[in-house]
Amino acid sequence: KRIKKNTNTIGQLDKVLFKKGAGILNGDINKYSRYEPIINKEIILNSEISPYYSIKKEPKVISAESSHLKSGKIEGLYVGNQILFKEQAKNWTDLTISYCEKGYVFKKGIFGISTNLNFEALKYLYSLLISDLYTYYIYSISGGWGIATHPQVKWKEEYLSFPIIEADGSLNREMVELVNNFITPFKEYYDESIRSESLPIDYKILNKINEIVNNLYSIKGYEKDLINYVLEVSRYQFQESKQQNFLRKVDG
Repeated sequence: KRIKKNTNTIGQLDKVLFKKGAGILNGDINKYSRYEPIINKEIILNSEISPYYSIKKEPKVISAESSHLKSGKIEGLYVGNQILFKEQAKNWTDLTISYCEKGYVFKKGIFGISTNLNFEALKYLYSLLISDLYTYYIYSISGGWGIATHPQVKWKEEYLSFPIIEADGSLNREMVELVNNFITPFKEYYDESIRSESLPIDYKILNKINEIVNNLYSIKGYEKDLINYVLEVSRYQFQESKQQNFLRKVDG
């Protein structure tokens, strides 16, 4: 509740700087006109979006025939750098939020925030989105995530409702630098022809981001404990596939 007192949400961010919306939905070519801005642009599929960072190595572009859209005609959404969000939680319990250094076209079932004007501002936003506080916030307000068999996170009501606190200049720059350092190993990872199944997640950087975000939002010690308990235990306990994980944590 205290977090919600900050009334400036992601959904209210500058509409000139940030473009936000759901992906394209193809329509009947006899009913819907072509959406010229996406023709010959690269498309990224839901299955190609990975946690934290995504890049396509084998480009596939939108043909003119595939540009007849029922929805998703959002000017500026498919250019610049992007943060992509999967509507459905991964393995029922994990948000998939991914940074892309290229403007992809994406389909319905994926949401995006993009900018072609200020990548540093987008990276600062990304630092908030990969924090434990953001994950906890979405879990706490979601109607289905962590409980429903195939939970879907709502775009405007949930993903975009998180209140934003802008860090001062030096702290903002620190967060952007942390993000740059965090995503660099992912670039190297996706350049490799043979890759490990494990993503190159730098948990030290994530912990530092969490520390800064908690201080920024004045999260106290006992609240950090609550966030940790919810994310590590509570959201798994109703799922049969995670029962062993839950029991082990409780017994331990």
